[in-house]
Amino acid sequence: MAIQTTFPPFTTAILIGCWFGAISLGEPPPIGVKQPSGEKDSKKLPNFPALPMFYELTIKRQGDAEVREIVPGYYDQASDTFFALKGILFNESPDPFNPYRRPRVLISGQTKYNRAEIAPPIAYLTLGKDKFAPGSYVEEWAKLYRWKGITLSSDELPAKDPKKPYSVLPEKTDWLKVYEVAPPKYLMDNPEVWKKTKTKEK
Repeated sequence: MAIQTTFPPFTTAILIGCWFGAISLGEPPPIGVKQPSGEKDSKKLPNFPALPMFYELTIKRQGDAEVREIVPGYYDQASDTFFALKGILFNESPDPFNPYRRPRVLISGQTKYNRAEIAPPIAYLTLGKDKFAPGSYVEEWAKLYRWKGITLSSDELPAKDPKKPYSVLPEKTDWLKVYEVAPPKYLMDNPEVWKKTKTKEK
């Protein structure tokens, strides 16, 4: 499949910030931080760290207005599949324009490709003493998609489980890029997945 890389002016302004190949992110994450395991089956899905970051753009009409939905994800050229990060959505470009790198964008409805969703691991950003912000974490990109408006105390963090490790990210670091996004609905419908919940009394 030929990937479209040239866009009309109205699109170019927002289709920015994703590119093919390695991304320079400064120093690596500190040693000793637990790295979470995501909901991906290595036997079925490709090697995600080796895949480039893409954005998928969908343009919708609402009356006379255009609504743009931008979803980050991985693109696997071998299977011609875009693996969208489940529940993560922007209405404008989340990254600043970089004139030295070419954007890689899949335009829904204009470019043919396969599509699948993956649920990224959950991590917790330290905000201060006993305050944490949950978010969807992509270790390979050093990006945290923080869920807007939600904070937890240490008592609300999930119980430690070797089978379901998660990361607690440091408050101040220059290697992590943090974005604010609307909380993913599928996780808001299942709060027990990302925080301690009270057991209902019978």
